[in-house]
Amino acid sequence: LLPYKQHVRTLTYDNGKEFSNHETIAKSLSAETYFCHPYHSWERGTNENANGLIRQYFPKKREFLSVEDDELSEAMRRIDNRPRKILGWKTPIQVFTDEPTPKSRVIFQVKENMVKKYSFYSFSSEKRQKNDFFSS
Repeated sequence: LLPYKQHVRTLTYDNGKEFSNHETIAKSLSAETYFCHPYHSWERGTNENANGLIRQYFPKKREFLSVEDDELSEAMRRIDNRPRKILGWKTPIQVFTDEPTPKSRVIFQVKENMVKKYSFYSFSSEKRQKNDFFSS
């Protein structure tokens, strides 16, 4: 995480033993540390959202040991290049690399059963690329 130190302000941990070195990590990043209460998933909103995005590509029935490197790379690329409302419709890649916002726009928005479907068209000199995603 050291390359991203400038972006890290707080760390919220689960209560697993994998976080036993939390003090060293927090100190090296100059970040405040918080722990979630057991079985309080709403205290880990960003983590739960990320899990949901990952599960779009790898359903719960699929063992992660069966995921090929190229499948994982493609899922990471798509998730990291997906515009987020919380980021002002920038992608995580744009925010972390300080890239300018691409020439993209929302084409339509459909609300069905509390799920919104967004389509973004990115225009480049090479081709027009459509990216559909769902947000709840």
